[in-house]
Amino acid sequence: MSDRLTLALDAGGTSMTVAWNEVQAASADAEAAPWTMTQEPDWDRVASLRVLSAEFNDGSRLAFAGLRPAGAAGHGEESVGAVLRRPNGEEPDIDQPLVSVEYGADELPRRVTLELVLEGEDVPLRGGGDVSSGVARQEGAAIVADLNMRLAGTAGTGELRILTGS
Repeated sequence: MSDRLTLALDAGGTSMTVAWNEVQAASADAEAAPWTMTQEPDWDRVASLRVLSAEFNDGSRLAFAGLRPAGAAGHGEESVGAVLRRPNGEEPDIDQPLVSVEYGADELPRRVTLELVLEGEDVPLRGGGDVSSGVARQEGAAIVADLNMRLAGTAGTGELRILTGS
């Protein structure tokens, strides 16, 4: 089993990989993202990159990334991927990872909701998170939100970063 969680994305003519070090996957570190990307998106072709990193009290880790092409009407055109690593190392296949972000009047994230349709399951695994400090923040070209997370009733912590290239 690798210590890294990786996702390959392709949208708007940009192909890239987002990788998390398992130990750092859910670090709420205001100084640095807990993940790296193989290349900077072509911001003329890509509208945004959303990255959610979370760790839960049972030892599970979640990594999600979504790359939205410029001019996309919504989630349906986004290239998305997610990895859920259970405490025993199992990584179930995720058919349909969905992450929605709710914004406040200040146009910063307030809450995220997620649904993970695991292969062979009819009912999605559901979860979400609220901004832990009450306020997300702008860090350079990224919007960052530290989150109090939950997944199927298990509490945890996480971080959402949204990059737009502007």
